[in-house]
Amino acid sequence: MIRILPLSRYITIVLLLVCSSLSLAATSSVPQREDIDPKYKWKLEDMYPDINAWEHDFTVLQNNYHRLEAFKGHLGDSADKLLACLKLRDSLELIGDNLYVYAYLRLDEDNRVSASQEIAERISSLWSRVNEVLSFIRPELLSLGREKLESFLSSNQELALYRFYLEDLLRQKRHILSEKEEAILALAGPVASAPSRIFNMVNDADITFGTITDENGNEIALTRERYYRILESPDRRLRREANRGYKRAHERYMNTLAATLAASVKRDYFYMKARGYNSCLELALDDDSIPVSVFYNLIDAVDKNLAPLHKWTALRKKIMGYD
Repeated sequence: MIRILPLSRYITIVLLLVCSSLSLAATSSVPQREDIDPKYKWKLEDMYPDINAWEHDFTVLQNNYHRLEAFKGHLGDSADKLLACLKLRDSLELIGDNLYVYAYLRLDEDNRVSASQEIAERISSLWSRVNEVLSFIRPELLSLGREKLESFLSSNQELALYRFYLEDLLRQKRHILSEKEEAILALAGPVASAPSRIFNMVNDADITFGTITDENGNEIALTRERYYRILESPDRRLRREANRGYKRAHERYMNTLAATLAASVKRDYFYMKARGYNSCLELALDDDSIPVSVFYNLIDAVDKNLAPLHKWTALRKKIMGYD
């Protein structure tokens, strides 16, 4: 299982939207995180009061995930044994999720900080090893068959909590590989996530957007947050200048970004072929049990109803007096 963590990306977007209400400073400097009012920052201390607390949980996970190996080959012994395994898995995954979220949110604060890079890489590596140990669970459960799993669910009321998980597992049966193959895919996790990590380092740490002149004639450093705010400005000259500066910055990394995107596509193709899907789209939608037809129906619905959008755009153009 590849652990992809979109949460940090979502929270970053929310933070950008919150900060967009702040006025642009009449200066070319970019405020650093320590200059920002604490009310606009997330409170990671609510997860871990300090790095020592994070290290404690890291050690707990590191020292305990091998306990899952005691259940290997024994999930079919009894409903109680299966329940104990799933409970232990859940407890370890909860610790791992907290470690992962904290590390990558800390990294999102400033991708240039080496200490943050280090803890993110450490939990990514450890999580890959945890997934390698976890890899026996799904193939072994499928080997028990629907009838035996149903009998376990009937004989142990606590297992009802896992009914959806087990039924969804049976739904995906043809895409779940052998224990050995699943372990190999789990070990590939850090390699598979490399394209996204490289992109984030370019996009969040290395890239700079230069300076532009704002509405008041002041030179300001263009940043991503300022760019999105400027897009709402009534000043067309400012919007155009910001847009060009934003694009030129990305064009300087064009070859790196293209290679990263290509690697990401190849990763998706690899997992699509390995798990026996017909397309990368099918692979992406299957975890949520969404038919590919739903995706294309949405596109068709938009394509068939573009007239109101075109009419609205033409009316806007006319009212504003633009060619």
